[in-house]
Amino acid sequence: MLAYLYGDKGALNGQLNDSLVELQRREFIQPRKLSVEWEYIFKHAITHEVAYSSLLIVRRKQLHGRVGDAIEALFPDRLEELSPTLGYHFEKAEAREKAIRYLRQAAERAQATFANAEALAFYQSALRQLELLLAARPDEILSQTLAQVHESIGDIQHLIGRQTEAREAYESALRTAPQRDAVCSSRLRRNQAKAWIIERDYDRAGNCYDEAEKVLENRVSAATDWQREWLQVQLDRMWLHYWRGDVDEIDALAKRIGPLVEEHATALQKGNFYHGLVLMALRRDRYIANDETIATAQTSLAATEESNVLREIGVARFVVGFAHLWAGQLDPAEKWLNDALKLTERTGDIVLQSRCLTYLTLIQRRRGAIEDTRRYAEHSLALATAVKMVEYIAMAKGNLAWVHLRNGDVASAFKEAAEAVEDFRRTPHVRGLPVLWVPLWPLIGAQLMREQISDAIDNVEPLLTPSQMAVPADLESAMRAAVDAWKRNDGAAAKIHLEKASELARKIGYL
Repeated sequence: MLAYLYGDKGALNGQLNDSLVELQRREFIQPRKLSVEWEYIFKHAITHEVAYSSLLIVRRKQLHGRVGDAIEALFPDRLEELSPTLGYHFEKAEAREKAIRYLRQAAERAQATFANAEALAFYQSALRQLELLLAARPDEILSQTLAQVHESIGDIQHLIGRQTEAREAYESALRTAPQRDAVCSSRLRRNQAKAWIIERDYDRAGNCYDEAEKVLENRVSAATDWQREWLQVQLDRMWLHYWRGDVDEIDALAKRIGPLVEEHATALQKGNFYHGLVLMALRRDRYIANDETIATAQTSLAATEESNVLREIGVARFVVGFAHLWAGQLDPAEKWLNDALKLTERTGDIVLQSRCLTYLTLIQRRRGAIEDTRRYAEHSLALATAVKMVEYIAMAKGNLAWVHLRNGDVASAFKEAAEAVEDFRRTPHVRGLPVLWVPLWPLIGAQLMREQISDAIDNVEPLLTPSQMAVPADLESAMRAAVDAWKRNDGAAAKIHLEKASELARKIGYL
């Protein structure tokens, strides 16, 4: 390599050899044997820094450029593999077009293997080079490339749970993307909506979906691309309706797009569609999953696996586990949720990881496994806090309250459960969240032990609303009897019924 740089492709000249010998004698560098040749490396990072800093900036740029040119000439069949090195050298050489090409290539390779931090760093370096190049030479193709880099940055930020940064990246992409590319504009708005949904700002998410559809009204893109993007907007809307608890909206949308899904959808879109049907069935049936719901979840998984999109396969496996959980089939639920969790550890999907941990915690709680529930809940709380998912923070605290209560620590159980309920109250559409029982039952248990019957009854009532998860008939009967007795001013009867309800709730891990 050095011989190439100095213009002697046959061998290193004598002066260079003498210099290497002298540097090795003074222990600045040391030789290292490669497969068929030797290379020399600095023994100390400070030595390297001093040597590098002593070069004039112009000379550094020249040498970096020569290194990049040499690598391209010597290893033409390994350029993709060496793209990180090439991107670095051409960036330092201020050879911006080559730097952009190789930095993007390096970023895409890292992103494909879910090396998310490295991919972000490469994309951000490419972004700086693009901005500098565009400042000197405005160009439509460069602007389009800039939009693509912003979008890729947004995709990674969304995956690793940084929703604010993801939305900002998508907004930057929208500002630079070609206005005539309706599919691109729609996709960026749709991705913004998904980021808003995770932070539970459903109104802004809905607005983004409306804007995405409006962009597609005046389509210029190829018919197939346009049709699939329009369909994806509808499929993503199913998630929004689910979080809002709009079962009828999901049903109407599913009936409207069902024929299009069968005729035009990709394998992944079919998986998304059946996923939406599972969510609808769970909401409709108050989270009592039957064999049909589980079969639909399996159909969703089979279609998604055809796509080979690893992150989406993780989501589909989660849905299968989720369905088994609400069918009371804890062992297969645990298996599928663990399978999904393992994929999240590969992909870096922190949001899905948080969901997996939350429901794995509930499985341990339903089994009455106190220590395992504590361990999962603590992990779940840390992750949910990191991604600012308020309802999962509340569920983790509710599960820890259950642990405290089972360990006889009523004061800690009361405090943790009360905090969890307060967290839920800060969540949009709180009454529509079907898992209020997670913190409310430990709170009810602590209030019962403290003889706070009135407060306990106040917390039983919300659990009897249609938006909440259905409970076994004998438990529901005892809960209603307690509420009715209290309304008749029969405190003694209310307490008896409440104690019976608490005993039944304890048997199924609610209390």
